[in-house]
Amino acid sequence: MKLHVHVGVHKTATTYLQGQLSKKKQQLNQAGVGAMGLGEFRPFFTRHLMELPVGQFRIEDHLEKFFGDGVPDDISGLILSDENLIGLCNGFISYGKAYRGSDERLNRLRELLAGHEVTMFMAIRSYDSFTSSAYCEAMRHTQQFVRFNAFRTKFDIESLRWPAMVRRFAAALQPAEVKLWRFEDFRQHSDSIFKALAFGADVGKQPEQPKAERQSFSAAAVSVLETLAKRHGPKTAAELVDAVSEGLPKGPGKGEYPAFDPWTAAEHQSMTSLYDEDCAAIPAKYWLVPPGAPVGAEKRSQVAAVA
Repeated sequence: MKLHVHVGVHKTATTYLQGQLSKKKQQLNQAGVGAMGLGEFRPFFTRHLMELPVGQFRIEDHLEKFFGDGVPDDISGLILSDENLIGLCNGFISYGKAYRGSDERLNRLRELLAGHEVTMFMAIRSYDSFTSSAYCEAMRHTQQFVRFNAFRTKFDIESLRWPAMVRRFAAALQPAEVKLWRFEDFRQHSDSIFKALAFGADVGKQPEQPKAERQSFSAAAVSVLETLAKRHGPKTAAELVDAVSEGLPKGPGKGEYPAFDPWTAAEHQSMTSLYDEDCAAIPAKYWLVPPGAPVGAEKRSQVAAVA
């Protein structure tokens, strides 16, 4: 059976894609595509990934979870989407190294899905915005608030370099194919990306991508949280993360505040240049959407790759 495994990474519109899988599950099912939203898939599979017995667990024994109205005779494939398959952002913030446990987790995933044809789907994002967004995401799921400067002293950008990470993920999962796109290109190409993830099923145009479900913090929110951590302790600050971030929301609108941006102009330029360099170093055959491509270019790139 063909499996499309969307491994993330975090903060690259994964929640939006998973929301569309949930909303369009019936249409996907009618096209022979099995799917689950994150609220179904995570408690069924991801949370138990390292405990599921290899050789005994078989994804094909659970098809009814992917098909709400009965399993069809002709199945195009299943979509498995969860950025937590590769781990959490918290370890990145705690140790300064990104996805340290991903090899073990993807090795286990490969063993659990043995015998099926796996394609790995993955988005990447510029190092500066990914890092600040991942920090905010981690602080929503921690018991001890960590000041960004404390993380910054441990931040190892070499551990985050996408070419090496893609190779590492692929070596552990051993997919038949790898399909990549940049977060920066997602809004313009969301239709074609969703269609590729959905085995070519035509389920209509994707709605315009709204604000992220879990917005990054405003600079004002981070400042307040750091003050709370200093005066009342990191545990108290962690307990108030959601309340503070909701009270001081990020955005350009009335009642909103400028985004948290911990990098200097020189650091932005350096990390953006490194990101561009690394995108250019990734093999062309991996790109579902070539970096910066106009709409429709992903189809041309697939034809060129085959040729």
